[in-house]
Amino acid sequence: MFKNISLILILTLLTACSVAPINTTTTARPLGKDNNQVTASGLITGFQYTRGLSEKIDLTVGVENQFGLVFNVFGKYNFKDGGSDGLSVAGISGFGYGHGIGESKSAYAGGVLSYRKDSIEPFLVARLNYVHWKYSSLSSNDRDDLITIPTYKDSFIYSQVDVGGNYITERAHIGLGVHIFTFPDSSAVSPFIDIGYRF
Repeated sequence: MFKNISLILILTLLTACSVAPINTTTTARPLGKDNNQVTASGLITGFQYTRGLSEKIDLTVGVENQFGLVFNVFGKYNFKDGGSDGLSVAGISGFGYGHGIGESKSAYAGGVLSYRKDSIEPFLVARLNYVHWKYSSLSSNDRDDLITIPTYKDSFIYSQVDVGGNYITERAHIGLGVHIFTFPDSSAVSPFIDIGYRF
């Protein structure tokens, strides 16, 4: 299945800002014009603020901890809104900047599918990520601090797939799932939890 599968409980200790932002969205449904949401994520600890710019477009800014802070800005465009009872389809694209041992700049794009039935919503998020980081300029001491890294190249492309489900109330949601990474030289899996509040 994977060449080298690693179950990573705290990916922040392993990647040193060498990957794109990990936490994005767990639903294809739009937030709605002038609506807001705050989200906290773990085990990759992160916080996000999302604003509905229109009935189809959401904009999110966030920060997460990958052995250093990674800042994130991304947009989501809804192609089909299934509302509270149906399939929703969206596209996402964004940028990230990681400040840490392996200072990085990244860009990503992908698609989101989710199917809400009452208070339950399974989801699938798939995206490609481009990262440029400073591996070749790291000191030998910094390289020794890295337990594992996705690649030894300064620039690389990899995929991330998130699968899971949300439990939704009138104002909040809680999501559980796994991040699945396929890097050029390895693969990794990390569980996550996502809690959001809409206002």
